[in-house]
Amino acid sequence: MSETNNNIQAAIDAGRELATKPFEIAGTPFLVLPDDHNYVELSDLREHPKRIKQTVKHTTAASFIDYCNRFAHENSVIMMDDENNRFTAIFDYHGPDAADWGDHKAVFGLKPTVEWNNWKAFDGKAMSQSEFGKFIETNLEEIIEPTGAEMLEISLSIQAKTEVKFSQAQRLDNGQMQLTYNEEINGSAGVKGQLKIPQTFKIGLRLYEGGAPYQIEARLRYRIKDGNLTLWYELIRPHKTVQANLTETEELISTSVGSAVAIYHGTIS
Repeated sequence: MSETNNNIQAAIDAGRELATKPFEIAGTPFLVLPDDHNYVELSDLREHPKRIKQTVKHTTAASFIDYCNRFAHENSVIMMDDENNRFTAIFDYHGPDAADWGDHKAVFGLKPTVEWNNWKAFDGKAMSQSEFGKFIETNLEEIIEPTGAEMLEISLSIQAKTEVKFSQAQRLDNGQMQLTYNEEINGSAGVKGQLKIPQTFKIGLRLYEGGAPYQIEARLRYRIKDGNLTLWYELIRPHKTVQANLTETEELISTSVGSAVAIYHGTIS
């Protein structure tokens, strides 16, 4: 019994000694607390961290590529999130023979330009003559066909006809729409006139900051009700242009980083 007691006492003494002296596990210092004998990890006392735990957010594709080229290795991967237009590089990813921590990441999300946000915001939104004219005039720089000068003239003409009654519209052989209106004079007599506007127009702009410019076609729509004219536009298949922009960015990253880093379409939780 005395020998058992001696062994217990020796274990207690050893524990007390550990409580006053740090010890290492795989190079990381630990210390046992004397009060409750719980241990604390003293990672800050290491000369270097055990591994990188960081997610770096990049604002340009060039910065993302440079960072990938610095830290990527054979087990690194890039996840491409098609829904959110975002690329996530995971440098310490699992290999075929062993799991890894996945703690070191780089993220690059395509940021829409102010101009693209403006055109998306009013896509399909019905506007009065005055509102539509002001919108066209404000965003004239992105309109490339018809020319900016032609669209400015159309815009000013639309705004000038806010006090008239529209009666009908017809499509001309050249693809334009001809709107017939009646302008009242002195509350009785009237002057009839016609307003010609294109059926479609094209805009050219950068969808995402730092990206290449693209062209998108839009249909010009109208509605005449009780003599009042409502106008709006509908972008034609804009998702195709967005996808083309994303694919172009993927090809740039793939070519610049190299085939050793696999790119997968998906997200990671």
